[in-house]
Amino acid sequence: MYTMPEILGRYKVHSDKSRDKVDEPSLNLQLVENDDVRLSKQINDKNHELRQLSGHDLQGLTIDELEKLENLLQGGLERVIKTKDEKIGNEIFNLQMKGAKLMEENKLLKEQMTILSNGKKPPSMRATDAGNLTSNPEDQGQSSESVTTNVCSCNSGPPPEDDDSITSLKLG
Repeated sequence: MYTMPEILGRYKVHSDKSRDKVDEPSLNLQLVENDDVRLSKQINDKNHELRQLSGHDLQGLTIDELEKLENLLQGGLERVIKTKDEKIGNEIFNLQMKGAKLMEENKLLKEQMTILSNGKKPPSMRATDAGNLTSNPEDQGQSSESVTTNVCSCNSGPPPEDDDSITSLKLG
């Protein structure tokens, strides 16, 4: 058996270990609470800064702070304008490319209309249900004459010779 001093010694060692375990969670809890307080303060500071950037809560600022805020806003505005200008430039470029493609297609259609209105047999063309001209009339069971009739009835006469004019075709 154990003597009384041994039992008391074991009790003391055991109680010291228990106390350390109890103190450990409270230390973690304090760290979490400190993080929570720190993060709450950061959130409040950022919300205040955002209100200032949007033009609110400016009363307590010094002239230097107002100038710093002004410079910050000017830099941001310049970046916004630059990004907007780049996007507009890209859109203009894409529209110009699209316009050039449409002009080329229009030129080809004018040439095809000229060929058809002069009564010449086009090199294997057919009319599709959308009214565009494509190749091989026999695939759709249409003759060249019906293509000529369909296309010529859409326009009152041959297209003008001026390549710069805008020509539109009404398809029936």
